[in-house]
Amino acid sequence: MDNYVMFPPHPDLAQEVQRMQGTLSRLEKFLAAQDEKIHKAEEYGFIHERLPNQPMVSKDEAAAILCVSPRHLQRIRKRLVLKWKKVGRETHYFLKELVEAIEKFQCPWNPVAYEKAMKRVTRLPRY
Repeated sequence: MDNYVMFPPHPDLAQEVQRMQGTLSRLEKFLAAQDEKIHKAEEYGFIHERLPNQPMVSKDEAAAILCVSPRHLQRIRKRLVLKWKKVGRETHYFLKELVEAIEKFQCPWNPVAYEKAMKRVTRLPRY
């Protein structure tokens, strides 16, 4: 320690450290409050499942994209390996699976119907 010159801490530096510690403590309190809020919401069942990230189209839109009737689409969905989901009485198809089936099986498709479905799907809010 003989070789080191000891400087007193700069007063501005000490104030800056205290200010940053205050900011960190406020941030920790905020994050703890947010975690508590989310925990209570989950406990009471106020948090719902998020919407799927994969866009879905109705059976009529899917049939228009593939240039078939909705009834024929129902017949060929197993052969084309299409994922579908029943929502109430409606049948919805995953758009990604339709595109993959078109590429894999070289199915005829309608680009106008595809663009129309894409416009509708991209307008939907994603949570």
